[in-house]
Amino acid sequence: MLTIRAAQMRVFSKVNVKTFQEHAIAHLEKVLPERCAQAGPQSVRESVETAFQKARGYGLKTELDILRYLNLMYVLGFGFDTDSRYPWAHEILTDSTLASGSKASKLMAQAHRVLAGSEKHCG
Repeated sequence: MLTIRAAQMRVFSKVNVKTFQEHAIAHLEKVLPERCAQAGPQSVRESVETAFQKARGYGLKTELDILRYLNLMYVLGFGFDTDSRYPWAHEILTDSTLASGSKASKLMAQAHRVLAGSEKHCG
């Protein structure tokens, strides 16, 4: 019988986090190349680490859901989850009745509505 010790699980978890971070950085560099170039590699890496920690703290579990959270950080601002301009974000993120995917989907849908409304007022 194979037994995996807690220390081994921590190593596996760190590898998974590292892999996620590399995927997330590649994603940001692909979709926001100018912003990443302006910020610099260290700032981008730190933003990914922050997004990962905050998203996991809100119960977002999958890579896709955490990437959605990261995208919203870059679009709405790094503190969007506590920003008074977006009270709906905090409500959704702290709703314990919602599963990870539901939270991420609701966040994205509301952000699209907010951004679509902003564009109409700007144009």
